[in-house]
Amino acid sequence: MSLLAVTALVVPIFFARRGIYGVATTVAPAIGGIAISVATALAVAIYSALTGVESRIINSLPWLLVLSAVIGIIQAQWPRVHSPGAYERIGASRVDEDVAPAQSTEFVLERA
Repeated sequence: MSLLAVTALVVPIFFARRGIYGVATTVAPAIGGIAISVATALAVAIYSALTGVESRIINSLPWLLVLSAVIGIIQAQWPRVHSPGAYERIGASRVDEDVAPAQSTEFVLERA
């Protein structure tokens, strides 16, 4: 649920940075992200009621997700700080101009 919330909250930011505003691109994802965030917070707050168990170990499991998120954020920022050149190339692609165009996907049956 937390990943859904983060994704839904990042979508309007993505479009807003590009100057694209609208119900489908910014408003609806923001409302959905807020709703999912509230549901996630409530689920964590009443986790013992959801599990039906009073075990401190079991009811501490949601905090492992928080720890994982913090470790992931640190790991994602590491190349940004220590290797900015490599960080800038993440997701970049290059298309060579001398590459032949793709072949047709139609199949032609030749008779022998």
